[in-house]
Amino acid sequence: MPEPRDFTMSRLQFHTYKVGRSLLDRLFAVASEGVNPEQLEFSTTRSGTTFTRKSLEELVSAVAASPTPGDPEIWSELDFSYYEIERSVRIDFSTLGVRVSIRSGDATWVHGQAARIRALLEPVAGEERPWVKQSRTARRIGLVAGGLAWVAAFFALRENVERIDGWLAASASILIASVVFAVINLLGVSGKVKSKAQLNVVGEIADGGWWKNLDTMERVAFGALLVTAVAAVGTLGSAYSDLWGGR
Repeated sequence: MPEPRDFTMSRLQFHTYKVGRSLLDRLFAVASEGVNPEQLEFSTTRSGTTFTRKSLEELVSAVAASPTPGDPEIWSELDFSYYEIERSVRIDFSTLGVRVSIRSGDATWVHGQAARIRALLEPVAGEERPWVKQSRTARRIGLVAGGLAWVAAFFALRENVERIDGWLAASASILIASVVFAVINLLGVSGKVKSKAQLNVVGEIADGGWWKNLDTMERVAFGALLVTAVAAVGTLGSAYSDLWGGR
């Protein structure tokens, strides 16, 4: 009768990441520490063809020499794995994120490896889903833009509409601010989410700057915020001028 075995498994999942070659080398060195190199497997699929090699360098060379279409330096996925009866590690990079699976009968080893791999990935990866972040960003921008719209609308109404009392101006301004917030929030919910998975197996990830890293929705919302802020400042300036200039 087979002897009972107990295994511990740890899983990590990051939905966004920016990983270049130097970090890949460090990550795979940690994941394969103390393992027979013949047990390692690196693979990727391009245009329906799956390439599998024993090292990342061999895999990169195989892709570069392949006649398959596409830029050999642009990768959308990379899988690393090794399997033994006593333990196994798998790391999968894709456009949806990076997933790590660690299994062994030695719980201490499993948790130790998971902690080391997490320490390498956390500075360049995020566990929050991109659409959640986009929706939260839209709400925050919408709240600020809505507040500025309320201020601009209130003073504009009091200044330009004859015989309007403060309560009516405030109510109309709240309605305008609500519309601004709703439009920006709708953009956040319905806007296309830009992929936040960036993988470079031959070099490093270039920092394109904060503006290039924004989604289209985030750029539109940020632009709307600036327009609203300018309008609010202009309205306040006009009201201040009328108030103090008329004295």
